[in-house]
Amino acid sequence: MNNGTKVFEKSRISSFIKMKALPGEWNLIFILIVGFVSFSIYFNTLFNDFVYDDLHQIVGNRWITDVKYLPDILSKDFWSFAQEEGGWHYYRPAMHLANMVIYHIFGLRPLGFHLVNILFHAAISILVFLITFHLFSKDRSSTPYSPYFPSLAAALLFAAHPIHTEEVAWVAGIPGLMATCFSLLSFFYYMRLNSGGLTRAPYLLSLAFFSLAIFSKETALIVPLLPILYDFVLYRLSVRRIKFYVPYFLLCLVYLLARFSVLGGFAPFKRHSELSTYQYVINIFPLFAQYMGKLLLPVNLSASYIFHPITSMFEATGIVSLGVAAAFGALGLILLKKNRVAFFGLCLVVLPLVPALYIPALGQDTFAERYLYFPSFGFVFLVALTGVYLGRTKKGFALIMMILLVAVLCLYGFGTAQRNRVWRSEYDLWSDTVNKSPDSETPHNNLGIVYIERGEIDKAIEHLQTALRLKPDYAGAHHNLGVAYEKKGMVDQAIEQFRIALSLKPRSATYVTLGMAYSSKGMLDEAIVQFRTAIKLRPEDADAHLNLGIAYGEKGLMDKAIEHLQEAVRLNPADPYAHHNLANAYRITGALDKAKEHMLLAKRLGTNTTSSRTMTRQR
Repeated sequence: MNNGTKVFEKSRISSFIKMKALPGEWNLIFILIVGFVSFSIYFNTLFNDFVYDDLHQIVGNRWITDVKYLPDILSKDFWSFAQEEGGWHYYRPAMHLANMVIYHIFGLRPLGFHLVNILFHAAISILVFLITFHLFSKDRSSTPYSPYFPSLAAALLFAAHPIHTEEVAWVAGIPGLMATCFSLLSFFYYMRLNSGGLTRAPYLLSLAFFSLAIFSKETALIVPLLPILYDFVLYRLSVRRIKFYVPYFLLCLVYLLARFSVLGGFAPFKRHSELSTYQYVINIFPLFAQYMGKLLLPVNLSASYIFHPITSMFEATGIVSLGVAAAFGALGLILLKKNRVAFFGLCLVVLPLVPALYIPALGQDTFAERYLYFPSFGFVFLVALTGVYLGRTKKGFALIMMILLVAVLCLYGFGTAQRNRVWRSEYDLWSDTVNKSPDSETPHNNLGIVYIERGEIDKAIEHLQTALRLKPDYAGAHHNLGVAYEKKGMVDQAIEQFRIALSLKPRSATYVTLGMAYSSKGMLDEAIVQFRTAIKLRPEDADAHLNLGIAYGEKGLMDKAIEHLQEAVRLNPADPYAHHNLANAYRITGALDKAKEHMLLAKRLGTNTTSSRTMTRQR
């Protein structure tokens, strides 16, 4: 009986894998399974807070609060809403538009933003299933068995892979999610063009989704290569098909022209200037090897990695990484001759990763897990294809495949759910990152900010000093150390740190905090100079107007005080303290009706109306 049962079970598993076709409703069942697994694995992120750049891009982003900012969104740098110097030279208007929609539905509740990220991830996982199914269905020579099982396996592996936690659990990861989703939708509808008869609707949808993708994140510029590769793999390339490729490249040109007009260049500035051109090139290989390692073994994940560039290919790291790249290249040549579908999967790993290997455009996150989100599609596709190959060549391998798939999915799912908890709060995130990347200055700086907010000033100073020991010219850490010193009552030391920060990187936020320090010493004239300088640098800085209004009020210049307090309220109407101070100014000048109106607004918006001294976060 036992032996008969085992044979029966193996037979059913083999039958499932070898099924040539299933009723149409099974597609819907598999789609629902993939969607359910995707949502379930990231369900616990719904209870996470805003962390890291979320505090800038969502909480501190006035652009998402009103449609009147649409011209700014379309015509300015990605970070212009927050930084007077023009930010990081990104142009991603679709992200602000998406966050504007989410904000108007959910307000500033993190749950709504996390929910949208999960839904995007679920949609992308479903697209992985559909695209993989289509590819396996088209090339039956490579996959003689049913395409259902390998497609489901690939989609579930993608849904659960722990390397995706940064992109999905982090609200600020939405540009990558949008770009990946729209890119895959564009490619999916291009594939429909080849099998959809005379209709051109799929093609127009493909172009529309590609447009959304490139305005979500610049890495989507690689998408036009996917249709060319697809035709090369499954069809014969012909001159007649060029007409289908040209519109994609025209859309790329439109995006690049828009980017050029907004940023003043395609890639306006060059980072890691300490490296020579030769060193830029050779460091591509260690980066590539590191990415492949994380795809294969997604352990010890961190929000920050130290970039240790090599100076010669003859270093041990250089030799090993060159070997990895050579093996990858050799595998590509073999697959090009023997299995073009597998070659296409290999290209799906490499092509989306190419932008992340261009070191001059990468900032402090030279290596980041989120850059593997799109490339992991190629990885799970190859894993599924390998399973099909082994199932075809190894007798009785079907049961082993099923056991391995379930085991890996359990490990992936558990690892992802655990990793999601790290992104729960600023404290959890930066405590974990400091432990895993103790030689990185950014985690120490950000953990220092957390400790300031928790009132643990001595711990904050310790981490901020560590950040400065690792990077003495870190303007943000000098700024935050000044904030910590001021909260500890060490105002002179705070002023010194603010001045150092300004000598390294003039910012309106630092002029504001320096002015606040002078104000706390009773040096109102010096404080006013700093606040006015901040406004000159960034006229829309609500904190600068607020504190300048307070300073003028303390000097008895009530007309000037009201002028700047009104501007502070206009720029940040949700700030209860601005309304509170404006109410006081009106009361002093005898405008009692206006005073009552703004005092009621202050009470309605919040009860924190006892202190004007708030810490300005720096990235």
